[in-house]
Formats: sequence, C-alpha cells, structure tokens
Amino acid sequence: MIRDAGGRARDDAIRPLVISHKRLGARAWFVIRHTDCGMETFSNEAMPTC
Repeated sequence: MIRDAGGRARDDAIRPLVISHKRLGARAWFVIRHTDCGMETFSNEAMPTC
C-alpha cells in the first residue's frame, strides 16, 4: 500500500508504483481519493521549514 496525502500523483508517489510493477510484478493499482481530507487544509506557508 502506498499512501499519498492530497490524492495527487506526484513523483514521490509514482516511483514506488513503477518499482512495484517492474520489480514485483504488480499488475493493478487502485487510486482512491476521499473528500474533506484534513491534509488539504494545510498550506505550504503554514508548514515549518526544516
């Protein structure tokens, strides 16, 4: 299972999918997005920098 907040196919989510297909033989993916995701309430400006 690969979880990615926001329901967007970013590079950091796509790479594990490609690896699971090429190396592990995965033949199907399910993309499930739910509504009212709490992670979507955060803006980049609100996140602390490390």
